[in-house]
Amino acid sequence: MIDSAKENQHKRSEDRLVAFGDKTIRRVFHKGEWYFSILDVIRILAATSNPRRYWPELKKQLIDNEGFI
Repeated sequence: MIDSAKENQHKRSEDRLVAFGDKTIRRVFHKGEWYFSILDVIRILAATSNPRRYWPELKKQLIDNEGFI
């Protein structure tokens, strides 16, 4: 369990963005845990301008090229 001082510190920074180089990742502190926007993470790590399309396209490539189902 998170002590109240630590929880208050997290709540104060709840609306802040996480900097990753010159990019930002949205986050929310909820019930003692941080949640990060997966779309922001994909946009940064995969260097894609359209992160919503990344997973369906990757899945199709894996099925077509690698035989994964």
